[in-house]
Amino acid sequence: LEAIQKLKQRLEQRDILEFQLRNIANTDALTGVSNRMALEEYLKFLEHKPEKLSKTGLIIMDVDKFKHVNDTFGHIVGDQALKLIAKTLKANVRSSDLVVRYGGDEFLVVIDNIEFTEALYLADKLRCQIVKDEIYIPEINDYIKISISAGVAVGATSWSSLLEKADKHLFRAKARGRNAVEG
Repeated sequence: LEAIQKLKQRLEQRDILEFQLRNIANTDALTGVSNRMALEEYLKFLEHKPEKLSKTGLIIMDVDKFKHVNDTFGHIVGDQALKLIAKTLKANVRSSDLVVRYGGDEFLVVIDNIEFTEALYLADKLRCQIVKDEIYIPEINDYIKISISAGVAVGATSWSSLLEKADKHLFRAKARGRNAVEG
């Protein structure tokens, strides 16, 4: 009986460790939001429920002139900007939405069961919130603002077509002069 109890405890410990490792593997170390590996797991779920894609929204965001921020103020400030954006995204979306650091300065918000106008409104709300936040730079004793451009798409027959639509709208937002949302 004692051996069974010890085995049960070890199995529980293993399950806890496995859960912790999966969280570590699926989280972007810098920003604390999901990473591409977490997105891949979510996409596997979507593959089994393709009807969900018709109401899935995607906001793809890119930090405006991020290279300039890194080159001018350094990578520590660039990292601060990414952390600030991630914090703002997490604070302003539903807990069921997936916030992903997709690339260096690119973020995705995957939204389940949303209408296009709601997704467009959310993207603009996120853009406005991010541009209001400031990052203090001690070396110049001043604050800088960060802005994002965003592309929005809702509904598609596949993940790749949803991503392609949102990406096309992101390029339009950047062409419009940045700090903009297109959908």
